[in-house]
Amino acid sequence: MNRLAFAALILLSACAPVTTSPSGPGTISGIVTYTPAIPLAPGTAEVHVSLIDGTAPGLPAVAETSQPVGGQIPIAFTIDYDGSAIVRDHHYYLRAEIREIATGRATLATAEDVPVIPGMLNAVELTLQPATTIATGE
Repeated sequence: MNRLAFAALILLSACAPVTTSPSGPGTISGIVTYTPAIPLAPGTAEVHVSLIDGTAPGLPAVAETSQPVGGQIPIAFTIDYDGSAIVRDHHYYLRAEIREIATGRATLATAEDVPVIPGMLNAVELTLQPATTIATGE
């Protein structure tokens, strides 16, 4: 993680509620935005957010949430997780994408994983870009 992203995480961490206990449930809340800001018709897409253990790649997500989208951005989200699944020395990230409901195809996605610290206050803003741009590296 670069130093600027870490510094931003620390500065933003006092702005949004996250609750947890060492072995109890926890919650991370935030917003999803995307560029370009194209309107999504209600009932055609859903936002999917995953909490990932970046120290153990390849494992299933620690927690996931999905909800229908349509209308205005930003899109508020809340992801609940089991605090007993959080390992103290691991690094955790959020990933998000907006998928077409009919096909399941991701149309927008985070270009980079967004670092979070479960159990700390995290003000999370996930900015999505067109999935084709991410795949081609443009």
